[in-house]
Amino acid sequence: MKYFFQSITTRIALSMIFIAILPLLVIAYSLQYQKKEEISAQHLSHLQVIFKQTISTINTNVQYQKQLLVNIASMPKIIEKLRDRHPNQKLHLDPSIQAYVTNVIYKYGYYDFFIITNTGEVVYTFKKESDYGKNVNCSLLKNTGLAYVYDQASSLLDTSISPLEYYLPSKRKASFIATPIIVDHKILGVVAAQLNENYIFDLIKNYNGLGQSGEVVAGALMKNGQVLAAIPLKYDPDAFKNERVLNVNHYATGMVQAVKGHAGKGEIIDYRGVKSLAVWGYEPTLKWGIVVKTDEAEVFSGILKDQQNLYLILFFVALAVIVAIILTVKSITGSINKLILSIRKFRTEGEFDLDQIDCSGEICYLSEEFNAMAKEIDSYNRDLEIKILERTQELEIAKQTLETLAITDQLTGLYNRRHLDSALETNAELFERYHTQFSVCIIDIDYFKSINDTYGHQVGDHVLQSIAEIFKQQCRSIDIIGRWGGEEFLIIFPNTDKNESAAAAEKLRIAIEMYPFDVIGNKTASFGVSEYRTGVQELLKNADDALYQAKEKGRNRVCVL
Repeated sequence: MKYFFQSITTRIALSMIFIAILPLLVIAYSLQYQKKEEISAQHLSHLQVIFKQTISTINTNVQYQKQLLVNIASMPKIIEKLRDRHPNQKLHLDPSIQAYVTNVIYKYGYYDFFIITNTGEVVYTFKKESDYGKNVNCSLLKNTGLAYVYDQASSLLDTSISPLEYYLPSKRKASFIATPIIVDHKILGVVAAQLNENYIFDLIKNYNGLGQSGEVVAGALMKNGQVLAAIPLKYDPDAFKNERVLNVNHYATGMVQAVKGHAGKGEIIDYRGVKSLAVWGYEPTLKWGIVVKTDEAEVFSGILKDQQNLYLILFFVALAVIVAIILTVKSITGSINKLILSIRKFRTEGEFDLDQIDCSGEICYLSEEFNAMAKEIDSYNRDLEIKILERTQELEIAKQTLETLAITDQLTGLYNRRHLDSALETNAELFERYHTQFSVCIIDIDYFKSINDTYGHQVGDHVLQSIAEIFKQQCRSIDIIGRWGGEEFLIIFPNTDKNESAAAAEKLRIAIEMYPFDVIGNKTASFGVSEYRTGVQELLKNADDALYQAKEKGRNRVCVL
């Protein structure tokens, strides 16, 4: 054995084998690592898109619920009933309003509906549970979500939503949303709704595009530092009901960051203790941490087969290299031995036979093999780069499409509420910095509900689309047109004062009045115009008040405030 390792043949062979095999191992590892990193980056980008869609869905739905309550709070019959109510008297709604409230509750997933006076007395509820007739400041309701949103609506004039917490009168977890009833710049009361927990869950529990193992997880941070499941989980449907703690045994690493307000993406240990790729962040509306994740085993499942094939190829290539090295070394040392024998023969016999020294061409053969192998690896890298470029282009196209959808109203093709809010803030900043004047106009289709009730929602949708086309044709290219909600539209007129905007609105009003709509014939709309002065909220309120004046004066007109 000692002679074996001292042999120059053995040492050269082992050295050459080590030198030849090591680069192959490094190349194989590098290829696998690069492939894994690329798949990880692509999947995280995909999860980022789904995360943004989830947050957008929550914000869109909450904003819609807020607007719905704002519309109810402005109903004249509710205002009249609340204003004429005697002290300590509960509120009884007209049959038509009661029917409307009932329809809203069942249509939009409300569990209960409340009307509360400016003193905090609950004078109307749909369910008539133990909170009916109580005051939000009493011990039963004082620290509840209903009291929280009432305080926000009555003191801050803000339409807000409460976290999903246990509510004793309903004996279930509940989330509330409320908005003030304002008459003549005074708070007359508050309307509030108790959202069905399943409605909240449905905003989050969407596993489309997440494969077999992926899911969206929501968690809420408790005062004791525990993170509880805020919704039923894919692998634990009773997690919410049983108040499952997610951050045990150092699990849910992404969720722990998310509930603290930190956003990020990468490899995590999920609440099951399974390695996953995830994107996480904080959702301030519901005060939840949101994690969108997929198990690593599924993400990298395609690599395993490629890895096995690569190792198999590497094995046979390595085997061929070893054989070639051994043959080459033997050829070299064989020639040396033959040379020694020839020298000995010359010393003993005086003859030196060069014909006995036979040098074969194994070294050239080995070089050719390595050259061929390098070409194959280079070809593989080029193909891989092309595939990466193609996937990157596909992701960029998908990103652009999603960005367009995120700011567009699906029915009319106009900008949606989210983009309008952003545009209002942008124009307000331009005004504050450069004194660039702008105005807005809120348009409401007169008696639009009668279209849906008489002809159906399909005809109503067609009317909305036709009016949207009128706006596109009549407005300037710099005007920002969007659907404000339901049958309401909002137009931002940059570099325009309220008189110029009123003239533009009058042009639109005439265009709508003269337009021959299919099925319904003619239709009118009311316009409220306001000019920016000190703030976006004041601007919108003035425009809304102007719209209210237009309706009070008989509709089909433009009012400026």
